[in-house]
Amino acid sequence: MAASIILLRGIIAELERRGVQRQHAIEHLAISPELLANADARVSNLEIERVLLRAKTQTDGEPIGLSVGLHAPKHMLHAVAGMMMAADTLRQAMASLERYSPLLLDDLRCQLTEEGATAELTFQAPLQFNATRRFVAELVCSMVVRIAKYFVPTLDAAALRIAFEHQDESHLESYREAWSPHVRVGQPANSLSLRSQLLDLPQPYAEPMIFFAMREVADRRLRVTRENMTMAERVKDALTHEPELGALGVSELASAMGMTARVLRSRLAREGVSLLELLNDERQRSACTSLRLGRSVREIAEEIGFANPSAFHRAFKRWTGHTPGEYLKQMSAQLAR
Repeated sequence: MAASIILLRGIIAELERRGVQRQHAIEHLAISPELLANADARVSNLEIERVLLRAKTQTDGEPIGLSVGLHAPKHMLHAVAGMMMAADTLRQAMASLERYSPLLLDDLRCQLTEEGATAELTFQAPLQFNATRRFVAELVCSMVVRIAKYFVPTLDAAALRIAFEHQDESHLESYREAWSPHVRVGQPANSLSLRSQLLDLPQPYAEPMIFFAMREVADRRLRVTRENMTMAERVKDALTHEPELGALGVSELASAMGMTARVLRSRLAREGVSLLELLNDERQRSACTSLRLGRSVREIAEEIGFANPSAFHRAFKRWTGHTPGEYLKQMSAQLAR
């Protein structure tokens, strides 16, 4: 997995904000100036982790992702954030984040759902490195809060509900001061909730021409990113953005990717992967996330393509070695540690 060079630029900008000269920051973090100058560059998650651990020595252990998202100048933010700020409504901004989040980080997945009067944005990145995982969660949350307040200047921070997967309570005070008094850690997923009615309020600073211009830039970069992916990675990306896996046919998926079903199967076979394997991987990921978010087994089974809950139970046990109930107990036990 790889991330946009913008993340490293943001870290350097944060050190500058704290009084570290730019050249000293670059030397301390051991980053190539040529790499930083390339706006389209991608860096490995291991490199992000290395830089974050070095940067930590200059920030007194404060949450870097929070500060980068809140304080980075607009021109330092990614095209995705710029596009969001130019959107007509917060709903359009959130939809842009959902679609273009892989430009920030390959496996970053953002999803907006609504239930009753509440809208919830979840943002997940299956990263193996703790510092990077927390940094990305803080950064996304800061960006979204910043944009929401830009759209709704009268937004009451107390109306926001924020949750993080990580269990470290040492930064709760900073989180609550910056975002909302309602921040919790050790939760099933990273999420931000607010009132649904705010999604469709007209944005006082909407700039349609800039929005569409930046969307074109984002589309070009997304195509380049996907061209460098293997076919299996492209399929995984497409499946992750599919809201109803149960209704997805091979022909529809292949058509959306610009090829026939036969060509899709052939190219996957050359990589030693089958479409069924990839589909089941995504079903498992989606099912685990939905279970942690409290959705019913019946709902999940229908959404990911099982005829009934019993069939889903059997498949889930085959995938994970646990029944859905056992899986939730295991997750609860881990969160309680």
